[in-house]
Parts: sequence; structure tokens; C-alpha cells
Amino acid sequence: QEITMITWDSAIVYDPTGNRDLPDLLEFAICQLLELRYYDHRLNQEMTKMYAEIEEAQRITQYRRFGQYRRIMKQMMELVMDINEVTERIQNSLKVTGDVYYARVYRAALDAFRSKVWMESLERKITLIQQNYSLLHNEIVNERGALLEIAIILLIALEIVLGLLQFL
Repeated sequence: QEITMITWDSAIVYDPTGNRDLPDLLEFAICQLLELRYYDHRLNQEMTKMYAEIEEAQRITQYRRFGQYRRIMKQMMELVMDINEVTERIQNSLKVTGDVYYARVYRAALDAFRSKVWMESLERKITLIQQNYSLLHNEIVNERGALLEIAIILLIALEIVLGLLQFL
């Protein structure tokens, strides 16, 4: 009979056969927790950097600003894709074992390590990044639209001037 007790900072595993599966499974859960914490910390840093870069972009010329926005958007979406890949792997990791007991121990370990709290934190930050991405994208699209409108007005004015010159 295997016995496992898990707390947020330790675990006791008793297996009379000496099987290493449960300790390995717990180590796997800890590695996933570390990944979540790493990406949460990285998102904090990147969001601070993103806001600073957006503020800096407000001070430069319009043309360069939109290039800066595109660069910021690209960096943030690459990070979001990395984090989505990791969180997807973690969510799918409950399928790691077909053994019901191992699955229960793994789920209990994730609960004890508060992995769900870390996942929710990542999801909130990703949502904020996506909202900022949308705002920057909309600003770029609106500015392009305004430039196209100006170009159309100038072309119409040029055509009118050319038409008047031909008429005279």
C-alpha cells in the first residue's frame, strides 16, 4: 500500500516496493510550478518594460512610433505564445498517467502547490497584454486610415488642379 502526504513545501511518500514513480511525479509537478512562477515573474518584467516602451514611443515622431509599437507587439505576442505553450502542456499533463492513484496524487500536488493561482495570474496578465496589443494595433490601423484619407484628398485635389489646368 502506497501512502503520500503533500503540503505546499514538502511531501512524504511511502512505497514499500521502493518504486520511484511517485517522487518523480511530484518532482514533475514542482518543475511545472517553477515554470509557472518563472513565467509570472517574466511577465511582470516584460509588462513593466512594455509600458515604459509605450511611454517612450509617445515622445518620438509618429512614423517611428508605429515602428516601435509593432516591435513591442511582436515581442509581447512571442512571449504570450511561449506561455500559452507551457500552460497548455501543464493543463494536459493530467493525462500523463493512466493510473488513477497517480493522477489523484498529481492533482493533489498541483492543488497543494497552488498551481491554479499561478495559472490564473498568468491568464490575467496575458489578457492585459492582449488588450494592450489590440489598443496598439487599433492605433496603428487608425493612423494608417487617416494617412490614406489624406492621400486620397491630395490625389483628388491634384486631379482637380490638373483638370483646371487643362481647361485653361
